[in-house]
Amino acid sequence: MKTEMRDQQENSYSKQDAQYIVAIGASAGGLEAIHEFFDNMPQSSDFAFVVIQHLSSDHKSLLVELVSKHTQMQVIEAAHNMLIQQGFVYIIPNNKLMTVSKDRLKLADKSIVKAPNMAVDVFLHTLAKDKKEKAIAIILSGTGTDGTKGIQSIKENGGMVLVQDPVTAKFDGMPNSAISLGEADHILSPAKMFQELLNYVNEDPLAVLDHSNVDASMLDTIFKLVHEQSGNNFNLYKTPTIIRRIGRRMNENGIHTLDNYIRFLKENINEVKILGQDFLIGVTRFFRDKDHFEFLEKKILPEIISNKKDKDILKVWVCACSTGQEAYSIAILINECVERAGKNLEVKIFATDIDDKSIEIASKNQYPENIIKEVPAALFKKYFIQEGSTYSINPLIRKQLVFVKHDVIKSPPFIKNDLVSCRNMLIYMNKTLQEKILSTLHFALNKGGYLFLGPSETAHVLKGGISEIAEKWKIYQKSGAINYSSFNTYNTSGRLLATEDKGAKNVPEPAQTQIEKRFNKFIVDELGYAGVFIDKGYIIKEVIGNYKNFLSLPDQKIELNILKMVPKEITVVLNTALRKVWKDNVSVHLNKLRVNPDENPSLLNIAIQPPDEAGYTMLTFAAYAAEVITDKDEAGNSPLSSIQYDEYVFELEAELNESRSNLQLAMEEMETTNEELQSTNEELLSANEELQSGNEELQSLNEELYTLNTEHQVKIKELVELNDDLDNYFRSTDIGQVFLDANLYIRKFNAAAIHIINMIDADIGRSFVQISTNLISENLITDVSSVLSGGPVIEKEVALKNGKRSLMRIMPYIRKDKKRDGAVITFVDITYITEHYCPVKLRTIDLIFIDSY
Repeated sequence: MKTEMRDQQENSYSKQDAQYIVAIGASAGGLEAIHEFFDNMPQSSDFAFVVIQHLSSDHKSLLVELVSKHTQMQVIEAAHNMLIQQGFVYIIPNNKLMTVSKDRLKLADKSIVKAPNMAVDVFLHTLAKDKKEKAIAIILSGTGTDGTKGIQSIKENGGMVLVQDPVTAKFDGMPNSAISLGEADHILSPAKMFQELLNYVNEDPLAVLDHSNVDASMLDTIFKLVHEQSGNNFNLYKTPTIIRRIGRRMNENGIHTLDNYIRFLKENINEVKILGQDFLIGVTRFFRDKDHFEFLEKKILPEIISNKKDKDILKVWVCACSTGQEAYSIAILINECVERAGKNLEVKIFATDIDDKSIEIASKNQYPENIIKEVPAALFKKYFIQEGSTYSINPLIRKQLVFVKHDVIKSPPFIKNDLVSCRNMLIYMNKTLQEKILSTLHFALNKGGYLFLGPSETAHVLKGGISEIAEKWKIYQKSGAINYSSFNTYNTSGRLLATEDKGAKNVPEPAQTQIEKRFNKFIVDELGYAGVFIDKGYIIKEVIGNYKNFLSLPDQKIELNILKMVPKEITVVLNTALRKVWKDNVSVHLNKLRVNPDENPSLLNIAIQPPDEAGYTMLTFAAYAAEVITDKDEAGNSPLSSIQYDEYVFELEAELNESRSNLQLAMEEMETTNEELQSTNEELLSANEELQSGNEELQSLNEELYTLNTEHQVKIKELVELNDDLDNYFRSTDIGQVFLDANLYIRKFNAAAIHIINMIDADIGRSFVQISTNLISENLITDVSSVLSGGPVIEKEVALKNGKRSLMRIMPYIRKDKKRDGAVITFVDITYITEHYCPVKLRTIDLIFIDSY
């Protein structure tokens, strides 16, 4: 019965079995990369994900909970024999090894033997065999080499391999090891991997949008959502470019109408982040369009430098620098030209981009090995330094550049530049925005400064203020002033309507009439109103009217913080109201706030207006005396009419309602604070998980060191035994032996040699030249030197001072590589032979001895 039920269950899942299984391997630093991957990976019916993260066996993992916060897919901890389904994310348990067979996960206990953690390799080997071309491996941050062998199996069986770009990885050991194998199909940041996954399964894009029939108001709504989330304004980017990216996001989320996608955006803030990031176009490389840079180096930069004196500043602004390659390229060429000119200039290069992630990469100054193909060999050798598997610009160049996030559309430009480069950005924007940015770049140049654009861009709109130096290379020179107001150069507000009449003249605001002045004076002087303007730091910037009736300076320290200058009774209420105004962008009125209850009680009315274009918030104060309420005895004797009584009750009810409103504001503020604390707690949990992962990585490294130490112990033991064998051999033989190095220093000798050469144990390491011998009339040093210099083996009979005779042999000390590295001197006692045998027999015995030796 159970078997039948299990078969039915398996049949019910047969249509949901994962078509493609994506294995994600990571170690130290991998948690952040995993989060980034799932932040960008849309839910897809084509994939199931299996995360193999190195985890400590001694602590419970929080990975399931943490990953769940970054994806809409269901995240579960893997169990033995669990069927893999589409749209699920499976997390390896902390104390198990995992494999896969017939779309089912198999778990086994980790080995208790200390060894490096290779859980990623183990799973990838089985995944490759089980899924063939539908197996996908992703290698993320980590140390060591786990995953390298596994991806080889994936490729052998026709699968796909994605590897995290080492520049974006916290620990680049695993990514670099995988890349060095040469099997990676794509090397990307985790945020960009989802697109290659979708491309791999050949998902055909749907024509979800008709470019010629898109409701402009809907696009405005999307732009507003993106602007509120990222602060970036894309209203004036070219519509086809933007629509293509919106259409791609709609396709990936399975949405076919724009209004449905807008609703989806409003409900999913993460999708707004992804869309905003997708709007940013970051394509760059070193010396892109090399012929353009060659012209810049040969013609433009020498002209700029020739007009500079020693110790002058050469200032450059690289706008839309992306990940920094173009800025570094220009810096290298400037230094080359300055060096050739023989001048001493201070070079300052400001490189900006709207994308903070690109700025972060550029600031790190770490680029992969493939940049070798982009940089001329001579410049690469001169200006790049290898750091592990990445390359960096040398510190001299790096110190000349400042990378900063900057929005050229609404932020003030960097001014007084000799050169401004803005290449391949204007092509993505419509004519109105192009004009605005070009006028901003023109404003940023010194007179005579140069503008460097992309090959498909032009600055003809600035006619009269700029001259064309090289149309082919898109280089222009500032020749005069232009009317910046006609280009909206100073407009830093939101969307500029493309339909606005640029020919319309700015009409100045009319001066106040005498009646308006009289009315304003009455409001301020007679009614006692006061207006206060503050920024979002609560600092007072301007006041109108007699503010002393409402504000007072702090006692101990002079501060213009509005919260420190109002009566203490209303500080909390005012702070809460200000936050509501800034958060919701609505006006708030605080009525009948009682101050100074003990003496001279009064009531305040405060009206708060949202910030204006300058960012200032206006507070209007008005005060009136509070009615004194008598005690019950006096009240009993005081005749109150029913009308007065009703008014009094109404006033109390109004105060109660105001108190309720203030309490509600305070509660909302507390809820916001609580949400922030919860978010902080989640970050701490994430950090704790990262520390736990790091601890596991250290444990894995310790296991590798343990293995290496064991191998060294075995080698040491073998060397000790070999040394003992040699010592015993030397002690057991009567043949005197002396070992010298190439400089005639004593390496070793045995006891039999002491009677011939006057040595003691302390002489090891001493020069052999300084040692006396018991030989009679033998130039031993000369013979040894002859052998060391390449001469033949020397063998001769020598006489000792004690009357004995020995056969001396000097031969070279040969290393394993066949090179001479010293000499070996041996002495064989032949006294008995010389005394008892005739010369003929002696010679025969000598020959026999030589052959046997």
